[in-house]
Amino acid sequence: MVGRISLSVVALIFLLIPGLFGMKAFLRAYIKLDDLSRFDKLAVIMTIGIFALAIPPLALNWDCWTGHLTSFLFQWQVPGPTELTDSATWCSDTVITFGNMMMTEQLSDVPLVIIISFLGVQTAFVTSLSYVIGRILNRWGDGPPREPKFIEQPWEYASKKTARESDNATVITTQGKEIRGTVHRIGSPSEDYDILLKDPEKIVRDDRTDVEVDTRDLGAYTYHHYRDISRIRFPNLDTYEEYEIDLADASRRFEEEVGSRADQVPGEDESSDVGLPPRTG
Repeated sequence: MVGRISLSVVALIFLLIPGLFGMKAFLRAYIKLDDLSRFDKLAVIMTIGIFALAIPPLALNWDCWTGHLTSFLFQWQVPGPTELTDSATWCSDTVITFGNMMMTEQLSDVPLVIIISFLGVQTAFVTSLSYVIGRILNRWGDGPPREPKFIEQPWEYASKKTARESDNATVITTQGKEIRGTVHRIGSPSEDYDILLKDPEKIVRDDRTDVEVDTRDLGAYTYHHYRDISRIRFPNLDTYEEYEIDLADASRRFEEEVGSRADQVPGEDESSDVGLPPRTG
């Protein structure tokens, strides 16, 4: 039983959960970065949630709603002021829906397992529909279909391709210091962009020639927070070519590359990587 749980809380759950899953499914199928602000996300989630709540009454009262629509289109019958307050006008007098259960406070008599099951079915339907819509828009929208790698961020790529406890990396701090070591742990793309090096050593270079002349042991591990990192070199990343990721510059490079591709004339080479800093070495 719902018992003491407020009906408004239950209604909010029925709005937020299908809306959240629907938005996530659409972004994944449409292959778009989740760069919405908190207010925009809430607005999208609530819109999808309201749409999800409107589907069951429409489906369960399909004959009633189609009858009203036919009367309006072909007979120009518009409900009067008294009819607007009649439950038959809103097709809610013969079928039990979530909406009229809320109005008549019948929800407290419904077993909790039934409510959870209905929420699961509703969420699954909205999620599937949102995913299908996203796929259709991605495939038949403007331009060629996008692939997940097109929106993959530099740190996400580095985190996925780096082998823990075997690949090497060189961290260049904001103060210009170079620390080289084995990548023991690397931060998740959804968390801070930090890195933990095993058996680290500080690289000493000649001031005039910039050639490595010496190294200094720094102990067993060194932790580097993303705010202290200027660049990271990954000599073993992917195809054993040396990649360098500039955390402060990665976003700007990506935007500039996308803009330059949009301005390219036909026939120019468009095979350069988007979203990755230039390769060195």
